Amino acid sequence: MPKKPLSERVKSQKQSKLKEERILAAVDAYKAEQAKPRPHKGVRAIAKEYGIEKCYKTIINRYNNMRSTTEAHEDQQNLTAAEEAVLVDFLMQSVDRGFPQSRHNITQYANLIRNNRLGKDCMRIGDTWVGRFLERHCDRLQMHWSKPLDTQRAQSMNPEAKKKWFELLEEFVVKAGIRPEDLYGMDETGCPPSDQGTKRVCGGRGTKTQHKQGGADCENVTAIITICADGTTLHLTIIFKGQNFMTKWADDNVAKAS
Repeated sequence: MPKKPLSERVKSQKQSKLKEERILAAVDAYKAEQAKPRPHKGVRAIAKEYGIEKCYKTIINRYNNMRSTTEAHEDQQNLTAAEEAVLVDFLMQSVDRGFPQSRHNITQYANLIRNNRLGKDCMRIGDTWVGRFLERHCDRLQMHWSKPLDTQRAQSMNPEAKKKWFELLEEFVVKAGIRPEDLYGMDETGCPPSDQGTKRVCGGRGTKTQHKQGGADCENVTAIITICADGTTLHLTIIFKGQNFMTKWADDNVAKAS
C-alpha cells in the first residue's frame, strides 16, 4: 500500500529542522575553535563546512546567546515546546496501554495544560490546532483507524509468548517462594451493550493499525473473576452502571454473584 505523501508544510518543517541541527553543530564547532589559543577556522569556513554558507551571521548570533526564531516566538504559541513534548510523551504512553487518543481528546488535554499555566480564563485551543500539532511531530505521531484489541490478544496466544510467560512465573513466583494460597489471579470482562465501532485515533509513527481498548466513557457491564492458585475462588462480582440497584439484575443468579 503506497504511503501518503507529505504535505508542503511537513516538508518545510523537516527542512527547517535539518537546517537547525546543522546550525547547532556549527555553533559547537565555532565554540571549540574559539576555545583554542589561536583559532584556525573562521565562522565563514565553518558555515561552509556544514553546508550553511548564508547562515554565518546566525552562527555568531547563537554564539552570543541570541535566541532562534522558534524560541523567540514561543511565547506566542498555544503550547510551549516543553509542554508539547510532555503531550507527545503522554500520547505515546496512552498508545502503549491500548488507549490511543482521538483529535478531540488531544484538544482537551492541550487545554488542560494551558489552564494549568495560564489559568481557567485563558483562551481555549480549537480543534484545528491538532492538525498543526500532529504535523510538527509527524516523526513520532500519526492518525490511525482504531482496531479492537481482541484480535491482537488472539494472535498473541502462541507458543513463544506462553513460554516467556512461564519463565517469568518461575523467576518471580516459584523462586521467590510465594505460597499458592497467597497467589490470586483476577480478570475482568466488559460487556458493552452494543458494538462501539472504530474511530480515528492518534498513534505511533510507522504502525499499520492501532488497537484501542474500550474507553472509560462507554457504558459497560463488568464481570470480575478471582481465582486462588490453591484452587479456591472468590464470589463472582458483577458491576452495573446505575444510581440504584434494580432487583431484576439479580434474576437467574445461578453463580450467586455479588
